[in-house]
Amino acid sequence: MIAQIIRNIYFKKFNYVLLSILAFALVFNGFNTINETFALLLVVGMLVIEMVIVIVVEFSEEESLFTKFLRRFASIDVLFAMLLIVFYIGACNNWLNAI
Repeated sequence: MIAQIIRNIYFKKFNYVLLSILAFALVFNGFNTINETFALLLVVGMLVIEMVIVIVVEFSEEESLFTKFLRRFASIDVLFAMLLIVFYIGACNNWLNAI
């Protein structure tokens, strides 16, 4: 059953999982400050992971099982959901005021 849930999350709507996490964060945390070290590591980690995934998918010359797997995480809806999470963390920690 857990394998079926994971398969459905991966193949169907991974961006909805990310948006649900964002919604839970908004409900339970509001716009309270998040620990600066944790927030910075989370944002940098998410951005680096997504950049590596996009680079591997876009510049891969052969179509392997690994690139097929990563292609889902490089789609525009997942990238947009990740960007919303980054903006949420930035809004909580007043990083957007520096812009």
